[in-house]
Amino acid sequence: MIEFVSSKVVGAVVAMVLLASILGFFSIQRSAAEERQFLGMCETLSRAVDAVSSLGAETSVNVTFGEEGPMPRLPFSFRNQGYDIEIRPWQVIFRQGALTAVSPLTRAVHPWDPKLLGNGTGFYVSEEELERLDRNNTALRVPSGKDFVIECRLLRLIDAPGFETFVHF
Repeated sequence: MIEFVSSKVVGAVVAMVLLASILGFFSIQRSAAEERQFLGMCETLSRAVDAVSSLGAETSVNVTFGEEGPMPRLPFSFRNQGYDIEIRPWQVIFRQGALTAVSPLTRAVHPWDPKLLGNGTGFYVSEEELERLDRNNTALRVPSGKDFVIECRLLRLIDAPGFETFVHF
């Protein structure tokens, strides 16, 4: 009788271990798929910033959230929660709790509003002033759902004119 009961207990333990292993495997796979999706969202924004930077012309693009509207569009939430976007001169970072996705930019951007340089379309600015503003404004932090702008502007630097990309509200 004891052998019969112990064999049933051993069988139940083996079945629970097998079930836990299978559930663990699928949980890991789901988590990896979510991480890939989150990284994909980050890369989408990174590619949009790079696309504006590479145009070499004055242009601006609004980044919007939701299902409808102009591109680029990002979802309001991920895993039914908001997330944070941080844009630094050389990278885009998405954060939600312990989950982080980072995508590099091919060209540096200025994470501040070009109106800090003054009004007008063609700005005369020194390299020192540009560097000072970059030091004082190291990142743009945006919660999901708040629209922002990617803008390429012509700056007339003391040495030579050039197009610079700004990311701002």
